[in-house]
Amino acid sequence: MVTQTSQPTQPAQIPATPPRFDGNDPFWIIIAIAVLVKVLVGNQTTRSHKP
Repeated sequence: MVTQTSQPTQPAQIPATPPRFDGNDPFWIIIAIAVLVKVLVGNQTTRSHKP
């Protein structure tokens, strides 16, 4: 349990994103996440369909 709180890798990903995207165009974040999720889900679905 102590190891999870000691992991500095997760919070490091948040500041890794440009700050201009955080305040200027928050919609871009939604689009990026949607595209990433769609690609990930699409890959999984394609793999499931093809044995």
